[in-house]
Amino acid sequence: MKDNLSAVYLGREYEAGIKGDGQIILRSQDAADTAYGFELYRGIVYVKVVPRTDIESIYLKHMKAVYNHIEFTILDERADELLLSTMQGDYIELKKLGFEVVDQGVYHKWVSEDQIERRFEIRELFILE
Repeated sequence: MKDNLSAVYLGREYEAGIKGDGQIILRSQDAADTAYGFELYRGIVYVKVVPRTDIESIYLKHMKAVYNHIEFTILDERADELLLSTMQGDYIELKKLGFEVVDQGVYHKWVSEDQIERRFEIRELFILE
């Protein structure tokens, strides 16, 4: 689960992307969005391209979790587990907690969701130029 670009269109939040020409591409898993002009793309996801002026807001969503009183980024999710990641903190403490070094200064660990003290998202306003 990476940081996701999201946009609010017609009062609803959608996953979003920015095309080379500056238009916003909206993605939905909900077939009911065909009522708003979304079209099924490759039988997988519903999409709609809109001008940025039609977007109410656009932002990056950073998914976070607190584990063992430490804040981590959530990179992925499966069944009842979260993949936590950090590039900060005490190497020795992270190793004691069972984190693996996956790259220089980058630590990952799959953690059972019931071990998570708190899960939240941070929204960072994305400025369209």
